[in-house]
Amino acid sequence: MSQSHFFAHLSRLKLINRWPLMRNVRTENVSEHSLQVAMVAHALAAIKNRKFGGQVNAERIALLAMYHDASEVLTGDLPTPVKYFNSQIAQEYKAIEKIAQQKLVDMVPDELRDIFEPLIDEHHYSEEEQSIVKQADALCAYLKCLEELSAGNNEFLLAKGRLERPWHRGAARRWITLCKCSSQASSCRWTKLARIRRCKVLAGRRLCSTRPEYLKTETVPGSAGRRPPSPVW
Repeated sequence: MSQSHFFAHLSRLKLINRWPLMRNVRTENVSEHSLQVAMVAHALAAIKNRKFGGQVNAERIALLAMYHDASEVLTGDLPTPVKYFNSQIAQEYKAIEKIAQQKLVDMVPDELRDIFEPLIDEHHYSEEEQSIVKQADALCAYLKCLEELSAGNNEFLLAKGRLERPWHRGAARRWITLCKCSSQASSCRWTKLARIRRCKVLAGRRLCSTRPEYLKTETVPGSAGRRPPSPVW
């Protein structure tokens, strides 16, 4: 097997901190975030299969989630307000991500490339797989916001607001089920999430019937009133 720097690069994910524009009570790196997203994505996929008649491969989705931010070892974690400042920047950053993903794939030894390429290159993700990973990614970001807010750090208030977006009906049900399965303690942040999402579900309308006042006016600077696009639910 030829010499490779692939795993050496992956080991450096722990050096890349998320939320770089925010004051953090506790810093979070990309490596630990990826593990959390993998666990949540696996749980969402399992819930979809067992409770809602899904046919997804939960184990593959866990692996996709584990590697979903692997390219950030080359690009870093670009803050969301920058990434979605306008459509041109968003498209260019997407192109940069694809280049970084291909560079990582090229580092994998030839004997293992057919195993790792489908996990790193998003071209190999099905629409359903990509959707579940995005749901898990958003949920983990939301949990981070709740953790910081519970520690008295109000800098995460707007970030929390950006994540409180319209939910696809099925995704919302799976999220609430996960919250209920994860803890029986009423004070647990998972239970708080279930309580937040326990609202009216109407076709073609947002899940919750209430909306924080600051969400009505908060926008991304320079985006002509547009907010960053929400994940594909």
